[in-house]
Amino acid sequence: MPRSAGLMALLAATSLVAGDENVRAPAVAGQFYPGEAALLEAAVRAFLQDAVTPRSERPVALVLPHAGYLFSGQVAADGWRQVAGRDDDVVVLLGTAHTVAPFEGAALHPGTAWRTPLGSVSVDHALGEALVAAEPAFRFDAAPHAREHSVEVQVPFVQVALPGARILPVVVGTREPALSARMGRALARVLAGRRALIVASSDLSHYPAYDDARAADRATLAAVAALDPDGLRRALAA
Repeated sequence: MPRSAGLMALLAATSLVAGDENVRAPAVAGQFYPGEAALLEAAVRAFLQDAVTPRSERPVALVLPHAGYLFSGQVAADGWRQVAGRDDDVVVLLGTAHTVAPFEGAALHPGTAWRTPLGSVSVDHALGEALVAAEPAFRFDAAPHAREHSVEVQVPFVQVALPGARILPVVVGTREPALSARMGRALARVLAGRRALIVASSDLSHYPAYDDARAADRATLAAVAALDPDGLRRALAA
């Protein structure tokens, strides 16, 4: 099947009705990705089938784009295929805040599950409680999640690629380096001994010239791979 085959599913969408208040209903189904279950599953599976071949390394984290599937679904699938079928029991989804004002720290969704057209996936609420207890910069707050797409667009990939995993949806509101480092250390502590995957949902850049984007992305990804936060800040400021 060609790499563009999954895009055919983007031609149709249906409206979705909110249900249990403890289950986060989809906010961007039918906009960023298909709103009908069969079309969505077909799109995700086609993207994964056409994705780059998995490497031998076992990733502990992925950096994936969160634009609409029409624009970035295949690139996201290139990452998700690296972990498809693993035995991870939780996926920590770190998104960014597009729909609320910047805020300090990070917001964990307080609900019990997230729903997409493919059904519901459980939230690891106990892990969230442990994270809040470990670091006060984390808090439970549904508001930053209500209309946010950066986390939501990753959930159908979790459901297809890692169907046994729960999720921990997090919207990160801070850019302060020291606080970010502190939050990262807390996350590492609560995930110790867990079969966990961390997914950072980021588009890296928006609308630069092609050559500028390639240069900026290379510098950004090199700093991330080197675990170099100072280099990352320099790349982002360039």
